[in-house]
Amino acid sequence: SCQELNLMVDLALQQPGCLGARMTGGGFGGCAIALVEAQAAEQLTEIVSRLYQQETGIEPELYICVAADGANIVE
Repeated sequence: SCQELNLMVDLALQQPGCLGARMTGGGFGGCAIALVEAQAAEQLTEIVSRLYQQETGIEPELYICVAADGANIVE
């Protein structure tokens, strides 16, 4: 992992509605994932993005995603 990725995870974990967060992938400073209550997702991304940018000077890219049932055929 790296300091910036650890910061992203720590900031997410401090927010209301965050059920868990961790780095994902190889840990080369790329990605973190957080499991967040739906009603808290937008506010969490706004706060984490602002705090992360204040701390690092880097504007992060945060995405709100919704779990799906998995792969299926669309007809």
